[in-house]
Amino acid sequence: MKVENIKNLLAQSEPHKYNFEYECGIDDYANLPPVERWITYIAADAEPKKGYFPDATINFASEAKKNYSGLADCDGSGIKGNNALIHAIYKTLFSWEKGKDTFGMVSEFQSFFGGETMNSLFFPMVDHAGAAINQIPKMPKMTRFSRNHLMDYFVQQETHDKFLAVLQNTYGLIDYINSYHTIGNFTLVPAKFNAFRGIKCGIRDYWDESLKYLKENGFSEVGFDKDEFTKYVNFFFLWDYIGENGEPKDLNPKYFLRQTTGYIYRRGVFMIAMLKLQKLLGERGYNELRNSVFCKSDWFYSGYSDVIDMLKSKISCNTEAEEMLKKCLNEINVIC
Repeated sequence: MKVENIKNLLAQSEPHKYNFEYECGIDDYANLPPVERWITYIAADAEPKKGYFPDATINFASEAKKNYSGLADCDGSGIKGNNALIHAIYKTLFSWEKGKDTFGMVSEFQSFFGGETMNSLFFPMVDHAGAAINQIPKMPKMTRFSRNHLMDYFVQQETHDKFLAVLQNTYGLIDYINSYHTIGNFTLVPAKFNAFRGIKCGIRDYWDESLKYLKENGFSEVGFDKDEFTKYVNFFFLWDYIGENGEPKDLNPKYFLRQTTGYIYRRGVFMIAMLKLQKLLGERGYNELRNSVFCKSDWFYSGYSDVIDMLKSKISCNTEAEEMLKKCLNEINVIC
């Protein structure tokens, strides 16, 4: 299942849907159903309190720690390894040069950035399925949602099937779970913003709220100025998240799961096309294209059609590249 490098990724039948959870190289983990993979992933770092949670939940977390403690963050933000593929993608598309820790320099911004999963799972799961989950009788009762409690719903025999049924019946949730660790949901953010947006109450790891914060405030801790926001959107292919007036969109909570899944796959198709374009043009040719097309700081592209027209104008003598870009736009346009 593990593809390991960009060449093998591009050889997949639908590379924009490749799940980076498979990069762990642990087949019995990769073969788990999507919900069970996520529960196992959080269990590997969980600390359910003895005497509060039942023994089955304590033991489940203990076994996960023993067997899967080496699982890395798919976005390349951790230090556990298994992230060579996403790091190579960041370097190829965004000229990211990894430093000694999890952060690296992006020369076009002259500041440090780190990997991030744009749209996370915990808060959307709680916000869309939490009320129904809470109706499932369970001890201990929750005073607030936590990863430990969700793991407990999954592990306890009397709640397991009902918990899975709630998730299966939450419109768009399973599709979202399958999409959120694909290439189109990974990006680079200013160093330390990853942790900041997870703990700041108003952001709660939501990408639309994250973009609003960066537009209004920048992130001064690492020298990312709010005046760089337009360039940031263009450079990291974030046009679907920007409205006609240049403001980050408010993602409708009712349709968030379906809408965001579409945005993830659309951006993924484009990122795959850019990796193919880099292969066609070579490193130097693609770097020149990136500087002339994606470093715009005075206006936003209106969307993929707009930016692909610009790309075509820069490579009008390359028929293969033009055909590839045409196919890319057609694929994007059929994704809702």
